[in-house]
Amino acid sequence: MVDIHAYIQQLYQYIHQQEKRITKFEKMVKELKTEVDSLKEKPPINVERLEYKFDQLKIERLDGTLNIGLNPADLSEKIEDMEIPNNNTNSASMVSEPAFKQELINRLNHYVGNDIHTVISDTEQQLGITLDQQYRDFIMDDLHKQIPQRVDHYLNILAGQNLGNMSKEELLNQVYQKMKTDIDQAIFMFISKLPNNINGGNTNGT
Repeated sequence: MVDIHAYIQQLYQYIHQQEKRITKFEKMVKELKTEVDSLKEKPPINVERLEYKFDQLKIERLDGTLNIGLNPADLSEKIEDMEIPNNNTNSASMVSEPAFKQELINRLNHYVGNDIHTVISDTEQQLGITLDQQYRDFIMDDLHKQIPQRVDHYLNILAGQNLGNMSKEELLNQVYQKMKTDIDQAIFMFISKLPNNINGGNTNGT
């Protein structure tokens, strides 16, 4: 014979357990809804590119493309550091001459074409990094492309400076040496900041 009292007791316990589960699920749904509403209120995040910025160097990586360039933002301070005699004779007009600009470009292109491979090799040795040849070629090619623009930045700033009583050759040599040093520093910074997975060898001499 069925024990009605026991049956009702079991039924009551079952219903109670189901109510507890329903309450738990309702709480979870409410929490999820709150999170979703919170996410909807936040502004969307747009990721357009990954950019690295350094004092002498700007590298942008987008779909495997890297661009190296000297940063012109601090050129004024750099040029002011050049050892130029300060007197009443202002020879700044010479930097506006097309021949002066072209000679500077020619010297820098010759330096990049003939000496930069040594700078790159020395930097690789210092950092214990071996670059793929395509990266070496890329650095040289990209520097060649950027030289005219960087020369313009230097000369525009020099045009507003008191250059003293310097000869054209003296001024040309000083600007050339300064830009050559900045190029070397940019190459060092570029190679030192490259991710390990895009160089052609081991780092740290291992």
